[in-house]
Amino acid sequence: GGIASVGTDSSNAVRNGLLPGFLLIDVTTKQQGLDIGAHFGMYPGINSANLGPLGANNGGQPTALATAGIDFRQVYMTIGGGFGTIKLGRDIGLFSSEAILNDITLLAVGPPGGNVAPANTSLGRIGSGYIYTDFQPQITYTSPSFGGLQASLGVFQPLRSLTAPAQTNTAPGFQGKLAFDRKFGDVGVRLWASGVTQKHETIGAGTGGLVSYTGRGMDVGGKVTIGPISAVANWYTAKGLGTTVLNLFDTDALGNPRSSDGFYLQGLATFGKVSLGASYGESNLDLTATETATGNTLVRTNSSWVGQARYGLTEWVTLLAEYTRATSKAHGGNEADSNSIALGAILFF
Repeated sequence: GGIASVGTDSSNAVRNGLLPGFLLIDVTTKQQGLDIGAHFGMYPGINSANLGPLGANNGGQPTALATAGIDFRQVYMTIGGGFGTIKLGRDIGLFSSEAILNDITLLAVGPPGGNVAPANTSLGRIGSGYIYTDFQPQITYTSPSFGGLQASLGVFQPLRSLTAPAQTNTAPGFQGKLAFDRKFGDVGVRLWASGVTQKHETIGAGTGGLVSYTGRGMDVGGKVTIGPISAVANWYTAKGLGTTVLNLFDTDALGNPRSSDGFYLQGLATFGKVSLGASYGESNLDLTATETATGNTLVRTNSSWVGQARYGLTEWVTLLAEYTRATSKAHGGNEADSNSIALGAILFF
């Protein structure tokens, strides 16, 4: 479960950062007083894909005659009006969405993950500051904004665990978010809180010590902008969600849920075409009462320091340079550290 790159040899890769390429198509109209929309988001990477259980985001395949993967993560419709907006389809989740959308590594790299065989994206701050929100099938209602305060509540496709005993999950998942966004003179403030809950039903629960459990989590955070300087803080706590991505290492071998928590702190200053940013974050995963720390290789803490510089070359193109130090510590005491340097560019048009 560690995010630090291991091994004695260094590696080099030409690859995507946390964002792959993406093409968004939005079709909107007004019919019978309602705002109607259809939305499609295609996210192709540049590295050849190894289509395992994680699709285009699986580990890459650096061989000839392979092809790049397409992560078609958005396909949804919207129906809106004075009552708010209803979204039906696949889009970004509510829990932990603000954490990644306000993360400076979203436009850069962060810990690279598998760098010898790159996947569709790098990790950014995923797994060292927050659990990845992911893009999920959902029916979500978002209220109008009341003085900057807006609420969202959704019913989600239930997710099976990636590492727990086999499950058959019949109850849906539920997620919600509150966000407050206002300017007070020259000071911009955005505050948020979000939560997730889902029941997991272990096959054979009640026999052999197996249990069913409810995975749940919440996060709170905020961003303050004063002139050219912004600061972000985010904290989360969870039980039965695991670490890095939803439902990874979320239980022990008997299906007992593990607790987890984490945070990140970030600052960014922009002066003309130059922006300088830095952040630190960590994610922690606890053992259950039935587990022992003696010789245990399960990850205890993933953390990373990130330093970043950006230069606005043109209105479309931004050049980036980034240094990342990632550290992974196991409950048994072993530890891995890795250092990475990334240089590249991102273009929006």
